[in-house]
Amino acid sequence: MDCNHEWVNCKCSKCGQLPKGEDDLIVISDKVWGIGSLEEIKEKLSPELFTVHIGSNIIGNFQCDGWHGILYNQPELIPYIPEVLDELGLNKVKMLFQEIITLFPEFTSDADKSGAMHFLNGAYWKFPDEELEQYSKEERVKISEYNKVIKKLDDTSDEFFELDTPDEGWESVLLYIKKRVV
Repeated sequence: MDCNHEWVNCKCSKCGQLPKGEDDLIVISDKVWGIGSLEEIKEKLSPELFTVHIGSNIIGNFQCDGWHGILYNQPELIPYIPEVLDELGLNKVKMLFQEIITLFPEFTSDADKSGAMHFLNGAYWKFPDEELEQYSKEERVKISEYNKVIKKLDDTSDEFFELDTPDEGWESVLLYIKKRVV
């Protein structure tokens, strides 16, 4: 991929190749992260390449740490995940992801979701945050449904993203690229 053009829209003879799998997608994503913040990246990329970038990060991070790891370690992805899952045709995963997001306390911003992760993991964890302490133990028990829903989300995502699925879990992104480029 020596072409300097944005490959999703490029029609030049230099980059007549599409990414073939995980290695190519990781190289592209690493180059994209070099642009800066997700807001800067979204501003500079086509919507298609931004979808590929977020989708690649979802799959790569899921394969390492599951959805809990994505929510905890990469909360900046959260606002973009539903739309990207929709674009990739992963509606079952999207529905469960949105169910997880509804469990977060209302005041929790996307950037602060990792700070609320312990809160969601159980009803008995103590917090210095006054807003989190306002919830009763009963409310926290209901909110702590997180563990059940995250398991369903991980199990459903396994159908698409595990190494023993087509293209070692990268099929949805590769199909998206083929539909948008060819």
